[in-house]
Amino acid sequence: MMHKGRPTSQLAIVKPTVENVISYNQYRRTQPMVNGVPMMNVPSSDAIVLFGGGRHILLGLLQFGKDDKKVEDVELFILSTGILLWFNQLGNGLEIPFESVVCHGSIKVSDTAPEGHRLELLLTLEKDKVLNQFFTGESQPSEPQETMTPDGLSPTLSSVELTLRPKYSMYDRHYNPDIENLFTFENFGVNRGDDMVDKCNEALALCLEMYKDPNYDANEDEGDEIEQDEDDAVGDENHAEAMFTSINDTWNRYANSGLADDLEC
Repeated sequence: MMHKGRPTSQLAIVKPTVENVISYNQYRRTQPMVNGVPMMNVPSSDAIVLFGGGRHILLGLLQFGKDDKKVEDVELFILSTGILLWFNQLGNGLEIPFESVVCHGSIKVSDTAPEGHRLELLLTLEKDKVLNQFFTGESQPSEPQETMTPDGLSPTLSSVELTLRPKYSMYDRHYNPDIENLFTFENFGVNRGDDMVDKCNEALALCLEMYKDPNYDANEDEGDEIEQDEDDAVGDENHAEAMFTSINDTWNRYANSGLADDLEC
């Protein structure tokens, strides 16, 4: 029996490229029926559409406080299938369903930060088994054991707050060693610094409106009955634990301050 509650995060082993995703602008040009018609009313296709994201991102946890520990060389892909965080240092990523998003918005890093580099993206996610092990693991103090639903969810809302800050500002002269053929200027503009943060917020708002299951109710998860494949569950736990250990070894410290601003819940 398949779980009728919300989908949960999964490990990703395939990185989005021009071979397997298409930018929203290109998709509109190749699908005339989309023009003038809300995409939620357009028949779905096999194409995975890229709405936003970027490369060279510093990822951290808001819970770490002012002196953030951050993971470098993270890439963000906001797709029609969900949110994908890709960790170049690990060679794999994390797929997060839109149903996991509680809030998204921006944080002002500092009033004294360089112009065009004052914001970072805030992404508040409802925890599941993979997110728990991937981001919190042993880095947080142990809490009293709480009864969990069969898919690893807490019956009460529990969240993790991710911060994603572009490494380069809008005005930095940075040249990639590889030719950029996905986040091109034609489709995404400059897509650095504050420009990237603003565009990612817009892409998230659009995708949550179009793709988040309107029938999902977090309160219904507790009463659902589920039968899961234990071997798959153990495999997911082992992979998540291994990935978290790798991330925990790559935290770097960056100065950070500011309060959440422009949240959308």
